[in-house]
Amino acid sequence: MTMIENSERGLTIAKPLAWSILVALVCGGIWVGSQIGTLAEVQRQVAENRKDIAALSGVQRLAAVENARLAEKVSAILDGVKRIETRLDRLERERRGLPSSLESFQ
Repeated sequence: MTMIENSERGLTIAKPLAWSILVALVCGGIWVGSQIGTLAEVQRQVAENRKDIAALSGVQRLAAVENARLAEKVSAILDGVKRIETRLDRLERERRGLPSSLESFQ
């Protein structure tokens, strides 16, 4: 007996071939379903990652602004320290009796 026959009732297939086709279709459907599920999960993760990236970029901008503010404050503090050191040097010279006009020679 052949697997596929042409008769007056139309095409008929043998039971083993029919079962093979059915199993192949079911397995293919399961595989396609699992692939769609995996793609949906990956798509959800990508959307979540995009939200996280947007949130982190906002935090990064805030950190950059705060960093600039702190740099300005440190610069102002260093300028103040330099002025204080200059005044202390001048006071020390005056205490030793050196005129302030001779500062540039030392």
